[in-house]
Amino acid sequence: MRPIPRKRAPFSATSIPTPTRRLPPQASTQPTRLDGQQEIYFVESGQGTVTAGGQTAELYRNIAVLMPANLEFTIKSTGDQPLAMYVINEPTPPGFRPEFCHAGQGREQAPGYVDG
Repeated sequence: MRPIPRKRAPFSATSIPTPTRRLPPQASTQPTRLDGQQEIYFVESGQGTVTAGGQTAELYRNIAVLMPANLEFTIKSTGDQPLAMYVINEPTPPGFRPEFCHAGQGREQAPGYVDG
């Protein structure tokens, strides 16, 4: 009888994911508009703001923001440490129209703003 293989843990100490985008302190992205894709930005560390659709929301640890296709946005690092974020990119099919969900209580509410 063969032993049952043990499943590996999804992450080990050497395979912990690292943030995929880092914005230096006080730096800002150029205005960006995603075409045929949307992205989710999850803040791992640092502080900043995201401006989209004429609204600005604060960014800090454990906050996620959904940026839909065709919405111009800018991200700025406002702290004295880099703004580090995980970014999940998702292609959008032709004709896709996002619905906006405003979440959070007493916080800025920009398109796709989710308080973790």
